[in-house]
Amino acid sequence: MTDTFNTKNGIHYLIGYRLEWDTAFDPAEMPKDLPEGIKSIIGDICDRYQYQVIRIRMEYGHISLCISCPYTVAPGDTVKTVKSISAVRLVQAYPEIRQFYAKQGRIWKPECTVATVDLTEKA
Repeated sequence: MTDTFNTKNGIHYLIGYRLEWDTAFDPAEMPKDLPEGIKSIIGDICDRYQYQVIRIRMEYGHISLCISCPYTVAPGDTVKTVKSISAVRLVQAYPEIRQFYAKQGRIWKPECTVATVDLTEKA
């Protein structure tokens, strides 16, 4: 995966999390370019918040994100940041998502799995 340590305030760290959650909408009813749009939006958010994306996958309504975060960021805060900002940006970018959100009140299911991962192991 990676063996490059990050540095902040003189501390070298390599902290990896796997975040997984599901969409509240049926992907079959959404635009064909939505998976790439979601990946792009999540990548932009991670860049902005200095989360290093190791891997991102979207499979039929399920998102799996492997990231490295600064040691000062709690895993729960990482989830909240990525899910909330991506929901806002998806509503802005996709009329179909906007319509779904207007009816259902959410883009993502509230459940999320967070696990620590060893980023030094070879894939």
